Amino acid sequence: MKETSILPLENPSQHQRNIHIDTSRLDASHIQVRAELTDTRSDGYIIHNMVVRLTVRKDLVVTAADFLTSRAPFLECSTQKTGADQLLGLSAGKGFTKKVLEIYGGTAGC
Repeated sequence: MKETSILPLENPSQHQRNIHIDTSRLDASHIQVRAELTDTRSDGYIIHNMVVRLTVRKDLVVTAADFLTSRAPFLECSTQKTGADQLLGLSAGKGFTKKVLEIYGGTAGC
């Protein structure tokens, strides 16, 4: 696992969460955002690996959405009950995170 020299932990890390976000311009009116979350134990075992890809119009409305959970500790996490289509039409502006948590949080997500 990657160690940092700025304010390091006093003991070796037992768990690491990485969130990686990439964006690209699709055309003059749309961007695509891809975010990947990976949780890894100190022995290198991946606990979670989840990817979401959104297409967002320049007015911040989500026009396409896909997600995949390729690694999860429980079967229920890999078989997401709520589809990515629930994100269509949402504004990626203020309140987006709250709305996503309402849709996918708790028992609806992992």
